[in-house]
Amino acid sequence: MRRIVLAHPSYGPLDSEVNKALRVAMMSAAQVSEWVGDVSTIREGWVGARNRAVKAALEDAPDCDGIVWVDDDVLLPPTAIKRLVSYEKDFVTGIVFQKFGDLNPLVAKWVGNGFSWWREFPENVLAPADGCGFGCCYTSTAMLRKIAELPEKPTPGQAYFKKDGWFNQFPANHFGKQVDPETAMSEDFSFCMRAKLSGFQLYADTGLLCSHMIGPKFSTKRTYDKYWDEKKARQETTLAALDGIA
Repeated sequence: MRRIVLAHPSYGPLDSEVNKALRVAMMSAAQVSEWVGDVSTIREGWVGARNRAVKAALEDAPDCDGIVWVDDDVLLPPTAIKRLVSYEKDFVTGIVFQKFGDLNPLVAKWVGNGFSWWREFPENVLAPADGCGFGCCYTSTAMLRKIAELPEKPTPGQAYFKKDGWFNQFPANHFGKQVDPETAMSEDFSFCMRAKLSGFQLYADTGLLCSHMIGPKFSTKRTYDKYWDEKKARQETTLAALDGIA
């Protein structure tokens, strides 16, 4: 049975529905694991909050097996945490969808010189991935300790790595595009790169579909599919109109 701690960074009053779903998921996970701590933070920036949580887990619960990460705007399915810890992997994520823009799944593959959203992910499987958000995921303490051993300075071929705790924001090629040097990669994807450099594989449970709160509504797999169906329909209509003009 895995010994786990919770990292649930919050930035204001918790939504009652989100909070209730978290408690239900925690109780469900107690069937296959033991809760031994809580390293959640309040009103702290993403980088500092996540690094502080890791440090607290390693120092205050040194015998724990891993951290379960749940953001305060993510609505979990009842068995979410139970699924994450049942795979006996070091790094597992569920699928959380963007709140805005194209509502992409916050899981990515490395393509060419950068990350690319994994829009056509296979359904209901545990599959290797390269990057993810930290809205709903699990990281083992064995992996966290290994990441802490990475060198202070990058070696050739590790241009994307910059040592500063476990999470950081730094310039890089992001999602297949050469970004401006002043643009930062998100802290969660910087962690994913460090995990990769330390020899660990990220896995995505594509059957673990979470909802992402947008005010009173949620971004879900259903809203994602609807958005892209409508977008493709508009594109097809535009192309048909252009063919008619030609």
